[in-house]
Amino acid sequence: MSDATIANHLTAPNANTSKTLNQFALTSDTLQFGLNFTHTLLPKAGLINKLKGREQAMDIDLSCVLFDASLTVTDTVWFKQLRDATMAVRHHGDSLNGKDRGDMAEVDRYIDVETIEIRLSHLPSTVQHLALVVSSYHEHGLRQVSRGNVRFGDDEGNDIYDLDLTRLTHDAPALCMAVLSRHPLAGVAGDSDGLQQLGAWYCHLPVMPLSEYRLPEMNEQLVHVVGELNQG
Repeated sequence: MSDATIANHLTAPNANTSKTLNQFALTSDTLQFGLNFTHTLLPKAGLINKLKGREQAMDIDLSCVLFDASLTVTDTVWFKQLRDATMAVRHHGDSLNGKDRGDMAEVDRYIDVETIEIRLSHLPSTVQHLALVVSSYHEHGLRQVSRGNVRFGDDEGNDIYDLDLTRLTHDAPALCMAVLSRHPLAGVAGDSDGLQQLGAWYCHLPVMPLSEYRLPEMNEQLVHVVGELNQG
């Protein structure tokens, strides 16, 4: 998906794109939700901190929230819990400031400082939806980062999107970047046919701003987003 298309979703978040994963031309059922951002110092919150000119490094995080058919949260993968119960969703480690993953990650935006890996064929049938979230730990607006990109695709290099955070048209501290929903006629978990798995999941791209920026407080908003996307 082009940057222009993503930008349209940001200015009109109700104009969603919903397709099965194979319609996005993915070829692997191992998905990757990745983040790269450069070290960015911003004013620290609070009047005294501002008067004294104190700064803090921006801290951007990736999360994946898992839901059952009734939209109950069954598990969460984030910097405080790097795996779900079945090991199907895996967080590869937290970056606190964008520069603690080596020099190459600072100069090459294609090197992720955070990655969440999703193995669709390993998800239990009780997991019906996944919400992918990017958020700012200190509540800074995401577009304030000096340089930052969020991407989503498969582990063979096929991307659904690669979003430049500095091009956001709002200053939200968190975004729901995508929602994956299992097709109601999909087969059971453990199916070894990767292409069949890709056809069994819809990917909704709401790119929806969230006012809550920390888990689990944002879960109520995510339930609403997932429910709205799956109406009818």
